[in-house]
Amino acid sequence: MASPGTLYEWIEARPEEGRYVFARPDVDAVTDASAAAIKMTLYRLKQSGAIVTPRRDFFVVVPREYRAAGCPPASWFIDDLMRHMGRRYYVGLLTAAALRGAGHQQPMAFEANMAAKLTDPAFLTDVPPILRTGLEHDAAAAWFRVHAALVSRLPGEPWKGDVDAR
Repeated sequence: MASPGTLYEWIEARPEEGRYVFARPDVDAVTDASAAAIKMTLYRLKQSGAIVTPRRDFFVVVPREYRAAGCPPASWFIDDLMRHMGRRYYVGLLTAAALRGAGHQQPMAFEANMAAKLTDPAFLTDVPPILRTGLEHDAAAAWFRVHAALVSRLPGEPWKGDVDAR
């Protein structure tokens, strides 16, 4: 065990080790400080923006360059958080592509996925039932607005398939 005075240094050193998360049992294993001292150290670190607590007893270290934003990218800690919560989860297609080194294929993957959805009747009919009476929804028209305003601006190669899937 480390001495009680080194808890702050241990937490601040986590990013240097490539680790941005820790749980309360991790803290208990590295210090023999009292529960009150641990609680106060964690409180001070939270107040300074050095850590955030997305879930009780689960902490994310916020490197200095991310403190203005308040949190590092979720992709840095989501796997650990979901494991801590005992939950299975799904990473969206665009994030998965970026994590696997295929960030340049993001527009292509998104467009191909949307083209397939635009031919799926279940996808095309899921929004109208939740709309207020009198409102209409055209999934294909919405896709073209999203494509023109956002997807076409993503870096990387566009999909070579038929964008006009109407």
